[in-house]
This record gives sequence, C-alpha cells and structure tokens, in this order.
Amino acid sequence: MKLIRPDFIFSYWIFVWFILYILGVISFSPKFPFIIGLLENIVLLFAMLTYGTNKTTIMYFVITSVILKMIPIYYLYNDQIKIKDILFTVFIFILFSLWLKINNQTVIGNLNMIRNSILEGKNNTPLIAILQNLGKLIKV
Repeated sequence: MKLIRPDFIFSYWIFVWFILYILGVISFSPKFPFIIGLLENIVLLFAMLTYGTNKTTIMYFVITSVILKMIPIYYLYNDQIKIKDILFTVFIFILFSLWLKINNQTVIGNLNMIRNSILEGKNNTPLIAILQNLGKLIKV
C-alpha cells in the first residue's frame, strides 16, 4: 500500500493552520475551510454509502472527519468568519496548488486519487491508514 503524502492533502494543511491558530502564531481563523471541508466530507460519505464502500473504511473515514474537521469546528464555534479569513483560505489554497505543481501533481488529480482511495477502501491517506493499522492491532 503506497500512502498519499500528507503534504498532498489540503485538509492536513488546514489542520496545521488550525494548530498554528490556536497557538497564536496565525490570526486568521480556519473555520471557513473546515466548514467547506466538512461539507465535502458529507458528500463523500454519501458517495461511499452509494458506492458500497466497506463499513470499516466508512468508520475510519468518519473518525478522520471528526478529528480533522468536527473537533476543530467545535473549537472554533464562536469565531466569526471574516473576509480576511476567506482571503487567507484562497492564499493557502494557491500555495497548496503551487506545491502540487512543483511536485508534478494537480488539484483534480489529487482529489481523484484521495476519493478513489477512500471509495475503494484502499485507505492510502495517512490518518485512515494509521487507524486501519490500529484497528488490526486491536482486532476491529
């Protein structure tokens, strides 16, 4: 199983942003991209259910969504989404896109790679792979 590099997954970039935000290093709230990401995860969850993805992969996906999206959204609940936060999101996405280009990747190609990994139960994303390995250790 070849893992997708974490730096090729935009959600991980946003999670690092979140950590920097709660540490006071960055003043731009990541609430906006977390909400967009959660909406995308809900769509992907319905696709998984429709596609027939195995239940264990769905469980790992939900746990990952809770860790990477829902907990941060809950923590940021009282943050107002400001135009500066949206503009910073665009800036980070442009940096992410440039990073992919430097590494001979594309945003669409990456989205397809991640989606296919999840839908087909390959579990090539880092956090889902970790959860899968933990599941094997405790016989989930």
